[in-house]
Amino acid sequence: MKVGVLGLRRTWIRCSPPPVMKGKQAAPISSQYHTRGHRDARFELLTKYEGDEVIHQALEAGARSYIIKGMPHEALVNAIRRIHAGGRFLPPPVTRTLSNRLPESSLSAREREVLSLIVRGKSNKEITTEIGIAELTVKCHVSVILMRLDANDRMQAVVTALQRGLIHL
Repeated sequence: MKVGVLGLRRTWIRCSPPPVMKGKQAAPISSQYHTRGHRDARFELLTKYEGDEVIHQALEAGARSYIIKGMPHEALVNAIRRIHAGGRFLPPPVTRTLSNRLPESSLSAREREVLSLIVRGKSNKEITTEIGIAELTVKCHVSVILMRLDANDRMQAVVTALQRGLIHL
């Protein structure tokens, strides 16, 4: 029987079978686990996503480390040791990615919703119909999205959002 480790505490918290989650699923699970009385649990994310927004969300949700698949095994071992000792571990590539993140580049929930519809190729009029807000409001959201992503047009906003991990296909 396989046993996966969900969190580190004085005693290991185990679950069977091991949890399989996509990057976007792991952060809410970590957050929920902390609110259920396991505040001393320590989480580490091992993922393929390198976008600054994904890293930021994971750390905000309580992850103590963020390891990108393909990094040397020593990075994972060092992370586990440091987390178990009560610290954090962010390898240099992750630290560099986070340092380039601009605080004013975060999008609201509604802006993320509009962005996801832009990614699907929807026009402003189609977005208006789908989420039930005025077209002028959609235009305002699109303007804010372009500004915060430092994009000149909708296509560049989509590419930037994908690179940063704001959206996943």
